[in-house]
Amino acid sequence: MTDHAKDRLKQRFGIEATPRISRYLVGKIKKAEGFFLGKQSQRVSVWGITYKGKRIVAVYSKKGGKIITVVHANAFDPMEEWRIKEKQKKMVDATFPRGAFTAEDLKVLELFKERIA
Repeated sequence: MTDHAKDRLKQRFGIEATPRISRYLVGKIKKAEGFFLGKQSQRVSVWGITYKGKRIVAVYSKKGGKIITVVHANAFDPMEEWRIKEKQKKMVDATFPRGAFTAEDLKVLELFKERIA
C-alpha cells in the first residue's frame, strides 16, 4: 500500500493502515475476494472491498502489487450501481465459467443493465 493510500485510508475511513491491514486489503484483491469494479489500464484495476462494515473502493496497481488510493464507495460509484453490479456478477457467474466474458462483453452488459436488473 502506498503512503498516499495509507493517508487516504486514515483520512477517509479513520483506519490506521498497519502492515496487517495492508496485507489483508491487498490479499483480498490478489485472491479476487473483493468485488472487481473495472480496469483503468492494463496495470491498474478498481476493487470494492468491505472492511469492518465499511465499503472501500481501492485502486490497485498490479505492477507494484500495491493499493494506490482508496475512496468511499459513493464517491466512485453510487451504492445502487454497486448493488446492480453485484447482481450482474452473480448472474454471470452462475451462467458462464470464469473468464468467459471479455472486458468488451462487460461493457455491453453495462449498457443493458436496466433490462437485466
